[in-house]
Amino acid sequence: MMKDKKTILSFLSSRKYSGRIKGVYIGIVLIFISLIGKFFYIQFVKQGDLKDILNKQYYYVETLKDKNYKLFDKNGEKFFKYSRNYYAVIDPAFYMRYNINKNEFNIKKAKYILRECNKNYIFPDEVEEYKYTGKIKYEIDKSCYDKLKSLKDIKGFYVYLYDKSNLKENWNIISVMDRANNLKDSSMKQEGTLERTMENIRKNNQVDKVVIGKNLTSEDTFNKDIKGNDNLNFRLTLDKEIQNSVEKIIRDEKYNSYKDIGVLLMESDTGKILAMANKDDRHPNINIGASSNSGYFPGSIFKVVTSAAALDNNIVWVDKMYKRNSNIKEHNNKKRMTLREGFIMSSNDVFYQVGEEVGFNNIYKYANKFNLTNPILGLQDEVSGKFEISNKIHRDEIKHAAIGQKIRITPLEALNIPNVIINKGQLVKPYIIDAIVDDNNKEIKNIQIKKEKVIKNSTAKLLESMMIDVVEDKEGTGTKAKVKGVKVGGKTGTSEYYEVNNGKRKKHSDGWFVGFFKLNEKKYSAVVLVRDIDWIKISQGGKEEDGGSTAAPIFSQIITNLKENSMLK
Repeated sequence: MMKDKKTILSFLSSRKYSGRIKGVYIGIVLIFISLIGKFFYIQFVKQGDLKDILNKQYYYVETLKDKNYKLFDKNGEKFFKYSRNYYAVIDPAFYMRYNINKNEFNIKKAKYILRECNKNYIFPDEVEEYKYTGKIKYEIDKSCYDKLKSLKDIKGFYVYLYDKSNLKENWNIISVMDRANNLKDSSMKQEGTLERTMENIRKNNQVDKVVIGKNLTSEDTFNKDIKGNDNLNFRLTLDKEIQNSVEKIIRDEKYNSYKDIGVLLMESDTGKILAMANKDDRHPNINIGASSNSGYFPGSIFKVVTSAAALDNNIVWVDKMYKRNSNIKEHNNKKRMTLREGFIMSSNDVFYQVGEEVGFNNIYKYANKFNLTNPILGLQDEVSGKFEISNKIHRDEIKHAAIGQKIRITPLEALNIPNVIINKGQLVKPYIIDAIVDDNNKEIKNIQIKKEKVIKNSTAKLLESMMIDVVEDKEGTGTKAKVKGVKVGGKTGTSEYYEVNNGKRKKHSDGWFVGFFKLNEKKYSAVVLVRDIDWIKISQGGKEEDGGSTAAPIFSQIITNLKENSMLK
């Protein structure tokens, strides 16, 4: 009997229907493969998203702070400070549906406490025809929070605390580095900038959260904190204590008359920036030249570069004598001066002549050797130094290039000037991120120091001696940079430029001091830039300020304070 039994397929012509059978078979296989693929996609790719959607039926999730990473200083101190905020949250639809008795004791007590905190804080059932458009979030104080958190079994109601960082939306270097969006229009900063790189490194970090059960059953009544683990964080080269001390000094009211002040301090041999401070963080960051036209005119601090080009190529020697031009008025009354004397007294006349001997090509070449025309940190708003020279270079342009009146640079770039000299002709690139670290500041990846030999040892040694004389010689322009018990060398600079405001052309002047010093067997380099000093002569009612009377004393005050308080170890 079983032998004669035929299936439906046995009556079909194999030739006529074999193609269709194969097609059906292939279709079934493809559907099966598609289902398997979808299963794996849901299981492994969309699992997290679907879990979140499903789990929201049973609990609420709130983030506990606004930063998903930590920022340490060189000593392990945290840069982010947080202020604690407290919130009471009501899910109107859930509250109305699952709290059968709205006059239950805990609900009445919660209503009373909320109104005690703010008379406008109400529950959904206290308003006629309440429209459920989303959760209600009330900001409360700690006292209110402490009272409310003890109340149980109010469905659709909970309290939590939230830590908000005190980091302001301004131009402080920490704020600049933290922000992956432009301050002006909130657009994303460019890929490849330091800020975006930091953002990309930390983007997968987990922020601290709290999970709160919805209290439908005893099983989903819970309140659990979830800490972000295995996060990638950053350790900076900055010293928080030094940074704060520098900011305190330059923000003293006695400096209120200046448009801005920028200060940089760095370990000479490593390139680690210890401080990067502005007088006013509301203004675009002066140290990176933000919102400037390629930075600021360096004035006579550039004479270090001109001298390096001259000495390195044996074009001049330190004792070469120059005849002074009586038509060029300077503070000294000398008729003849050596290169060394011209450097110490910052004679423009002498350096006009040196500039012509050296030539613009060498001046340009050595400006690049000192890395004065490239960004240092790679920040979005950091500008690059640039020469302002016509296509056909005139004699006057060469002369003014030699004294720093034909190039603009940032204080960050200017940091290379004293640092090349104190490092025996070696360029050590400044940097600000020391390492990527875990939550306990344990190093995951460090940053390599970049060094390059750019001038001869002999040239650096001569210029080191000359820069020390600028500070120690009684005729030096940098005598106000002296620090008791500390060997200091440096160069003053005073730039002059014109700006047009309301159709009127007005002269302005900036004061510079770039220097190095040795303390506790360690070498440091520093830059001070004071914007918009009073250049008007005393005889005309002004203060007749220059880099030696503005930036140099600030340098001295900062280093003296660091020394006396043992901040540099």
